[in-house]
Amino acid sequence: MRIATGSLICASTCASSIRSFPICPYTHPTLHYPPIQARGGTDGAALFRATFGCFVGAIVAWIADIAACDELQQLPLGLPYPQLHAFGWHFGTTLGLLQLFCLMLLHQHTVRDGLEAQVRWRFAGIVPVLLATAHEL
Repeated sequence: MRIATGSLICASTCASSIRSFPICPYTHPTLHYPPIQARGGTDGAALFRATFGCFVGAIVAWIADIAACDELQQLPLGLPYPQLHAFGWHFGTTLGLLQLFCLMLLHQHTVRDGLEAQVRWRFAGIVPVLLATAHEL
């Protein structure tokens, strides 16, 4: 990964201060990443979307459980309480963390190590498995 320096930002001194000193100049680094094919390609994008979807779904389930708790406990026809907090929040965040971990490994293998890596989906397409080969890109 190559780091290039951006523009130099320097703030002026404060006129009302007794001792005037310039605020430390700051150089903003601009990162140049390899092309998307070398960063996991469509597997990485799909894994990111799945991870984001798991976390959003978990948050929505948790908020729905809090907002509609009384209604969910008195469902018609004797339906059981759906336990949105337990199944939605805990299962969703756990699955999201697993997918995020696989996404970080995919990035590490493809960008830092230069390996070819693929994502395979198991258990109805919700659990990712990362396969990395020793072949250089």
